[in-house]
Amino acid sequence: MLRWFGISKTLQQVRRLIEEVDFDGSQQLEFREFMKLMRQFLQEEAKQRRDIFNSFTDADSGYLPYYILPRALADITGAEPDRATVSAVMKKTVQATRPSLTRNEFEAFFKQYRAALMETVRQNAGFVTAEVVRLRAIFDSYDQNEKGALVPNELRKLIQDHMPEAVLSKEGKEEVKNILSELPPAREVRPASTRAVSKRANSKGSIETQKGCLDFDQFLLLMRRSYDLRDERDILREDEAIKDCDYSMDEVESFRQVFLSYVDSSGEMDIEVVLVLLEKITCIDEEETDVLSELIRQLNPERREVVRFPQFLRLMHSITTQNLFGLNTTAEQLADAERVRKAVRRSLHKRDSSKYSSKSGSVF
Repeated sequence: MLRWFGISKTLQQVRRLIEEVDFDGSQQLEFREFMKLMRQFLQEEAKQRRDIFNSFTDADSGYLPYYILPRALADITGAEPDRATVSAVMKKTVQATRPSLTRNEFEAFFKQYRAALMETVRQNAGFVTAEVVRLRAIFDSYDQNEKGALVPNELRKLIQDHMPEAVLSKEGKEEVKNILSELPPAREVRPASTRAVSKRANSKGSIETQKGCLDFDQFLLLMRRSYDLRDERDILREDEAIKDCDYSMDEVESFRQVFLSYVDSSGEMDIEVVLVLLEKITCIDEEETDVLSELIRQLNPERREVVRFPQFLRLMHSITTQNLFGLNTTAEQLADAERVRKAVRRSLHKRDSSKYSSKSGSVF
């Protein structure tokens, strides 16, 4: 639902936010909780707009120059704005009597621009502009002949690379077949040979396509449904991991905060990032890196060297319960050292205080 308002968040970011407004702990949002969540989003965005407006305004006039507007919008939305949309909204909301915007004009402009963005998101299967740009790059990398549509062998390769569960499990294959069979026809008029059709399985069970291709609009729908199913699986796997590892909700939220600090926009953490995280506490040599790599592959359902949050929970449980890489020992040493440092600081503070009292007393 958030995506229909032009708000792009990963599953873990959403779950973290829900924890803050889920008053009854039901893991579901009632209407008043949803309203609080949306109010929080809008307040954060309003503050961001104010800060950006103030940072870009002309020091003498206090106005925001037109030529700065695209950069300001990029900072707010996280993606380069569509120039045609900016121009159209400007004509609706701003009188071109001077080459700059007041704060009120900027707010009026952004309100209309946000509405235009929301419409764009709805047309792009719930993806915001930055995500569409990234997905377009992926699509084009498989469109070898630059036809604007993927032929069957290109589509199979894309699915193998970006939807690995579709080739590793029977359920995954069925999911992809169902998604592709439900795709609407292409919006763009093309020859019959390039219109998208559903997928089927061959006699060996591998994924094949019927005659036809997949255009970019249909690719967006395919990825949207694929991501939604992935998030649904993550929720189930997270609940299973919490139960198996016997984590408290406070422990889960602590891990979630750490995970969100290192995870990328895909919601995944690769082995290099995991190493950066662990090496803040302990040193890991080449042999131990191989052990970590194998552990991550074992935890990942697709045997990849990445972890999503459910696998991250299990990874940290394995490391701490087995004291892998000497993590627990190092952490205890660091904790002991910190306690010593605090004791020294307290001792020095008391000594300085007593000296001050002694000097103060000698005056009288």
